[in-house]
Amino acid sequence: MIFPGVIGGAGVVRAASAGDETKGRDGGPMVAPTIEEASAGTKVKNAARGKSFDERAAAFGGYTWVTRPNRDAVMAFTFPVEIAQVAVKPGQKVKAGDLLVRARDTEATASLEVQRVRADNDAPVRNAKASLEMAKIRFEAAERAKSGNAMNPQEYDERRLGLAAAEAALANALASQKEEQQKLAQLQEQVQRYRIEARFDGILDMVTAEPGQAVDLQQPIIRLVNIDPLWADVPTSTEETLKLKLGEGSAAWVLLDVPEEMGGAEVMRARVLSVAPVTDAAGSRRVRVEIDNPKQIPAGTRVQVRFTQPSESEMMGGAKPTGANVPVKETGVEKPVSEQRESAAATTGAGASPR
Repeated sequence: MIFPGVIGGAGVVRAASAGDETKGRDGGPMVAPTIEEASAGTKVKNAARGKSFDERAAAFGGYTWVTRPNRDAVMAFTFPVEIAQVAVKPGQKVKAGDLLVRARDTEATASLEVQRVRADNDAPVRNAKASLEMAKIRFEAAERAKSGNAMNPQEYDERRLGLAAAEAALANALASQKEEQQKLAQLQEQVQRYRIEARFDGILDMVTAEPGQAVDLQQPIIRLVNIDPLWADVPTSTEETLKLKLGEGSAAWVLLDVPEEMGGAEVMRARVLSVAPVTDAAGSRRVRVEIDNPKQIPAGTRVQVRFTQPSESEMMGGAKPTGANVPVKETGVEKPVSEQRESAAATTGAGASPR
């Protein structure tokens, strides 16, 4: 949910009534903003209008960096092939397992079908089982005859060895069947190499293959990315990471350089995924920040990141705040307005009285 008046937000302004609440992303209640809060938010947003990202970033403070996809895969065939089918185009959204590109696989598919017939053929095993059953019957008869002195030792040994041979023949037939099934699995994997499929949900950034095109070993033809959420690997002062005890789950606040067509720059609350265990030569540690991106803002967008909650003036690029405090748009979790008032009051001392 985006509150009216939040930077980059949109919505219908309406009065809050008793029991008027919606569910946040975490399932908890979230009270709708009142007319006064929405009006104040509009004034604060207007205060930032016309300011460049650099101006707002300077007032916001923190670290300037760029976002990147949370998953990024450049795909290619592992052997020279001829392209038979291109099932997608750049900008298309795909799901994990979707076919992207298929190479000419006629011969491989034919070999696979031949091997499938061999692997499914259980006639040798059935024949070996029947032979073993017959050998057991003959040997049991030989034992009865021997006990009555009706069979000479040589014939008895022949039947005993015949039973052992039948048992070995069945074991050999079962092993051969298993071998054929393993060959089938191997060919199935080989045929799969003629297909490039999506390994995860995402958007296609690059598709350079065309049907009939011959491509070389490891020639990149597909790039698949996932940009919701976005990541930013921010070089952060080691001193600050230790002072704030940054770690997985710590809060971060980001100012995204969003084009005006997508609502303009906006402040959002993000979360820390990891902090590098090693400090570089510049005295910084890599802090990976995750930013929810339902608007599909392109990866590579500039972002200003800080790890302490900004004041309204800092959020608005140095503009003097007017009226009630405005809730900050959070990614992942949205706090009830009452909690946001308390948080803003603790930061600025200008919180509105709760209703």
